[in-house]
Amino acid sequence: MHGLKRRLRQRVLFPLALTYAASVGAGWQQDWTETGPAFGFNLSEHLEVASAATGSALIGFSDGGEYRLSQVRGDAGMAWHVAVPSSEWTPAGLLPEPDGAALMMLTGTSYASIARFDASGVLQWSSALQGAGFAAGGDRVVATLNLPDNAMAVTAIDRASGRWQWQRRLVGFLGSGFSNALTAVDGDGNTYVSGYDGAYEPLLVKLDRQGAELWRMTAATAGPITVRDGRVFVAGPEILQALSADDGQPLWRKDGCVGRDGALSFVAGDPVCATGVVVSRLAAASGTEIWRRDAAGGVLGVFGGDVYVASGLPSTPPADTVLQCLSGSDGTPQWQRSLSLPLRGRTWQVSDTLVGVVAPGSAPDTTALYRYAMQDGSLSDIRMFPDVPRGVTGVGEIRDGADLFVLGQAPWKPLPARVRRLSADSGAVLWENATTQRNPFVDIALTPNRLLLAEQTDMAQALVRSLDRTSGQQRWERSVTDVPVNSSVTKPPRVVGLGDDDALVSFGYGSLAGPSLSRHVQELQRLDDAGGEVLWKQQVAEWYDTSYSATWEEPALFAIGEDALLWPAVGMYGPLSMGLQRRSGSDGALDFSVAVLPFFRAARLSAAADAVFAATVPDQNTLRLVKRSVSSGELLWQFDYPTTPWRALEVVDLLPLADGDVLLMVLFYQPGVTVEQSTHLLRIKADGSGLRYAYQTHRKGKIRDTISRVVLGADGEALLRRRIDQDRRGIDFLQRFDLTQGRVTGSQALALRGVDPFVSRTAWDNTFEPHGDGLLISGTALQSPLPSTRRDALLDIAVTQRGDLFLQLPVFPPGIAVGDDVPFAVGVGYTGDAAITDATLIVELPWQGSESGLSCDGPGVSRCELQVRHGQITASFDAAPGAQLTLRGTVRRLDAPVLEKSVLRAMVHAPIGLLESDASNNFGSVAVDGPIFADGFDG
Repeated sequence: MHGLKRRLRQRVLFPLALTYAASVGAGWQQDWTETGPAFGFNLSEHLEVASAATGSALIGFSDGGEYRLSQVRGDAGMAWHVAVPSSEWTPAGLLPEPDGAALMMLTGTSYASIARFDASGVLQWSSALQGAGFAAGGDRVVATLNLPDNAMAVTAIDRASGRWQWQRRLVGFLGSGFSNALTAVDGDGNTYVSGYDGAYEPLLVKLDRQGAELWRMTAATAGPITVRDGRVFVAGPEILQALSADDGQPLWRKDGCVGRDGALSFVAGDPVCATGVVVSRLAAASGTEIWRRDAAGGVLGVFGGDVYVASGLPSTPPADTVLQCLSGSDGTPQWQRSLSLPLRGRTWQVSDTLVGVVAPGSAPDTTALYRYAMQDGSLSDIRMFPDVPRGVTGVGEIRDGADLFVLGQAPWKPLPARVRRLSADSGAVLWENATTQRNPFVDIALTPNRLLLAEQTDMAQALVRSLDRTSGQQRWERSVTDVPVNSSVTKPPRVVGLGDDDALVSFGYGSLAGPSLSRHVQELQRLDDAGGEVLWKQQVAEWYDTSYSATWEEPALFAIGEDALLWPAVGMYGPLSMGLQRRSGSDGALDFSVAVLPFFRAARLSAAADAVFAATVPDQNTLRLVKRSVSSGELLWQFDYPTTPWRALEVVDLLPLADGDVLLMVLFYQPGVTVEQSTHLLRIKADGSGLRYAYQTHRKGKIRDTISRVVLGADGEALLRRRIDQDRRGIDFLQRFDLTQGRVTGSQALALRGVDPFVSRTAWDNTFEPHGDGLLISGTALQSPLPSTRRDALLDIAVTQRGDLFLQLPVFPPGIAVGDDVPFAVGVGYTGDAAITDATLIVELPWQGSESGLSCDGPGVSRCELQVRHGQITASFDAAPGAQLTLRGTVRRLDAPVLEKSVLRAMVHAPIGLLESDASNNFGSVAVDGPIFADGFDG
């Protein structure tokens, strides 16, 4: 996908950046949301089912960068459905609540968030805390996290509000195996934690309601805990043990019991033990067998007082599974059925008379609820789960100087991609082509009257489709590959449009030429507009090597009138074995071929289309920009730029300017060190004799500062899309850049980037073009609780205020001890020529969830609203010129792993109308408990 966007920018977007539509009123937003299955059914994907006593169930499903949580009824109806972006988070469990609500945990790099959704799916609260697993009972939720010094942090929060209650440190205690401690909470709010001591002997610890340790006992095993009727049951990998909940004294143990996904099932309070070949009911008081029956497999659960056992594990394709029902009272077999469904972890009692199984539906890529009669195991019915709102991912876009053509993909559908045309003035969908195609698009091009789409199938076919630009109707589709039958390596086709609406198509393939020898071929074709017929075909390169792979890079393809110009690219295994070529548009005959260094990610035509620029890397210390004539291939000039001390680089963009100069944007970085990077904007003189300037983003501690896009604006100005990150949070800025002087003249905040999965925001990562008085922009809408989807917009970027927001951070005293309450005050100053509304201050505290006594006010501040959620305090405020905001509170020093560095971090951003003179002072951090590094610098 990134390669497609890069190719679009190479050939179309930047040359068209000089074209402006008539002035329009800026301001519209268009989201591309459809409907589709709430979850798929792929055994390699995470699908979790947690049943409730009401016959409903929670189903959690991870799909790409999104986690979807659904509450489904026993009839397969959808009670509610939410989608949470999870690119920075890992789902770590879900729990149905008795009132129909749901608890869910997401874990990050060093802390976690627990959220509670009410019975209608509305988020009630989310609370940051240190944890990797959780349990709920009584009036609280308890989370646990291993600390690096043979200890464990146990944190309790209020079940109704998510407010932090207490944290305790269990010294000499480690979680079970590679996971963290397994925890249970009884109805009185007492906490039980299973784990190991330093010698790896199993331990069980009980804490009271205030977190005080009541007892610590050596146990026979470590594993999931169930507390019932005054007993604590610990279900280890091969041992089931019961202990007294009052004093931890062992009551009995049973060897050979294998838990079902770490869960125990009970019949009238008695635990059920499954060894894999035998199932038995054990007396809760003594552990003696009440009954014992031969039954292969694991226990699915106890439904209607009977025990359900399933043989086999989930497999692809599903193997037959034997489902048995045993009487809970004496173990007598009730019935047995052979099912071609994976059952474990996806079965629950959906009504008084039915059990249900979540399994693949009859149609491809669908999921259904199979309901079976508890009386005899017969299939009652199959009910499809309803569709829910689903997002569309953008796989490409192209602009024709006005309107925007957007390619969208719905990943849950077997035939996913299609295209729509949006009016740049209003955002209206002028047309949408939903014609079925076999695979997503890999390239897109425009002609005066056509939209050309290229795709690659899994059958080594390269396809080109032609759509009418006005109506979106498909005119023809053509397969352009004719490769040897022993070819299994093909390169995606590349397409450019010609003035008469014909298409030039380039593609490559590899085939076996003998033992340990491969033949690689690059071809070029011209397709006519009338019906897509091949007017001519030419082989432009052929070479042999011992690497049978598809790792060579496709050449850059340009249209010079009707002729084709191709420049070879750098690949993993060296350059494509060809020179810079120009070929006749009439028959594909070679006009010239000259030896060149392969381009490195960027090649562009000059503004007059009489020359071609390419960024190359002749050696590890040099970045070279060359200019060659498109008429003869002659080298007109070259310019070298030293890359030292950087060890790696990426050419982000190459922008020829109208006066002949070239603007080159390069990201330099040190491999493996994410904060060691800098973007350079180089303006190279029209004759290649030197630099007019080299603008560089700064490096400052843990601040990451990069530029991802540059486009031409009006009156000698360029617009930059710049991202400044501080640890897990950041701000995307629109910056105004003086092309003559090579300096930023002001910054406007586009969007906040943060880690709170429950805050709606937009990642503006695609289109970025001036249009009239606004900015045509697109990206991904993270619109929790709705799914992430493609968003296009025309933003009003008019400057309504000029000034600056800046942070003022507190100084903390040394020697803060665990349990100390530490006051803090974070200030924000505003200097400007007019009042601002809806500015945002975000403060991240070092000890997540322990904040209290918060207030937010100050002179010149007319409104300040606080939200405490997910490890951050967010203050939304309005301010007059000269305002001084102060956010006050107290944070408690908690036990924390080493990675949870004791740092207070803050950032502030304004509405887009404020043009700030300095964006760097929007970020700040300060050590709360001693320096982070030897020099005390954290950036």
